[in-house]
Amino acid sequence: MSNSIQPVSRENESPQAKKETLFKLISIEPDTLDRLTKATGWGRETTQMALLQLVADGRVKCRNENGHRFYAART
Repeated sequence: MSNSIQPVSRENESPQAKKETLFKLISIEPDTLDRLTKATGWGRETTQMALLQLVADGRVKCRNENGHRFYAART
């Protein structure tokens, strides 16, 4: 069994579908941009854009913890 992260999504998804996929991941557990990029397989710029849209929509918040920026779903 491999410990590597396998992407959960396809690159050709619509922007709205990407936001929803990312929101589902963040709802399970807050995480960093780097780890979310690996989990989605989209690339850093695409993942960051979806995150910023979720923050602007008020669905996600970010916090700094131990020198890392974590993204979490707003409850």
